[in-house]
Amino acid sequence: MLTIPLSPSDVQQYQAEGFLSPLPILTVDEVAYYRASEERLQRAIAATSTPRLSAHLHLHFRWAYDLVTDPRILDIVEPILGPNILVHSSTMFGKRPGDEQYVSWHQDGYYINLTTPAFVSAWVALSDSDVENGCLRVIPGSHRQGRLPHGETSKSEKNMLLTGQEVAIEIDEGTAVDLVLRPGEASLHHVDLLHGSNANRSGRPRTGFAIRYVATHVKQGLKHHPVLLARGQDEYHHYTVQETRPGESLETGIAEMQRQAEWITETRRAEGMPT
Repeated sequence: MLTIPLSPSDVQQYQAEGFLSPLPILTVDEVAYYRASEERLQRAIAATSTPRLSAHLHLHFRWAYDLVTDPRILDIVEPILGPNILVHSSTMFGKRPGDEQYVSWHQDGYYINLTTPAFVSAWVALSDSDVENGCLRVIPGSHRQGRLPHGETSKSEKNMLLTGQEVAIEIDEGTAVDLVLRPGEASLHHVDLLHGSNANRSGRPRTGFAIRYVATHVKQGLKHHPVLLARGQDEYHHYTVQETRPGESLETGIAEMQRQAEWITETRRAEGMPT
């Protein structure tokens, strides 16, 4: 399966609506490989005292590094961000059959506090992602409103967002678009696009890998962990760049991931943010 490069009209649509979907990325065999790798990791984590973790796997595990630096994804990100691209962060989002977890309506840019919104998220489906099992939902054009006020009214065990943030305006859900994806397809969305997802009401799992890319010239107010230079050059040095690729060891990767999770928690607490 080959990703078709974005046309000028695709870029215009993204700029107008704040998202593009669906975009073919991975083959059936590649989807099976990445799902098996993630499931193997979760089994290994479950066998330790380490809490279940799903963020920034690309910094610690080779398979996740390979996914976030896949040229096919970068080829659809480059027309939007330009040739110099950093992998800012990533999160594996999984919902088990009947899982009541959801994602509240929010903008990614609210807490990140970017100097300019040259930042795009690629949501890569590793399973079917549809209305019944809680696919990503977006409000078209909402990114053009700029940064909106948020609260933490939905902080609960069922909200998959760490801080429980939720936009503090009324959402007309009748305008929402469900981004239905098949395994191996992806969607792109703008950092200020209002988005969220419902609980999984089906008997099927829903697994997706969210990868966030930022142009090298963009600064952010929130202190950040290391990033990867995925393409081009970084002449600005706003972030610490991780120079080495992660290895294959699960044990080493889990230990590094736990140390980073502790650093993120301590940093958020020091900056007065929810943990």
